[in-house]
Amino acid sequence: MIYNIAVKGCVLSDETLAYVEKHLTKLAKYLPNFNPDAPFLDLIIRKQKIHLDHYIQRTPVNGTSIKEVKNPKTQSPVYYEGIIKIILPRKPLVIRMKGNTIDEAINDGFKQINKKIKTYRGKHFPSDSEYYDKKSIKESEEE
Repeated sequence: MIYNIAVKGCVLSDETLAYVEKHLTKLAKYLPNFNPDAPFLDLIIRKQKIHLDHYIQRTPVNGTSIKEVKNPKTQSPVYYEGIIKIILPRKPLVIRMKGNTIDEAINDGFKQINKKIKTYRGKHFPSDSEYYDKKSIKESEEE
């Protein structure tokens, strides 16, 4: 599988890169019917800052009182978001991921892409489907 990893505002450590490669080997097992160079995967990760430090709350009683409220429930001032895009022969699959750490975002993204690949295989390759063929259902009813 050919893959491209791009980051913006952060740096991938060697452990994170090994973690991504581990997930990619799992994905390659789900796609045994393809040429190893056929599926192309793009992984884009961005570091984002939470912009909601405070907000203005207006009371609807008379419409004149305004107070500023701090947001104390912010877990971390930064989060990581990204996109995993895998181009397959009949349909490209695109996943948006988000997490408090890079590893959490990557784990979330690969969980979603695994689900999408299972449904892709079931729709486009009926022999790999987890569901029974309709012919087998009719045969069991006739017996």
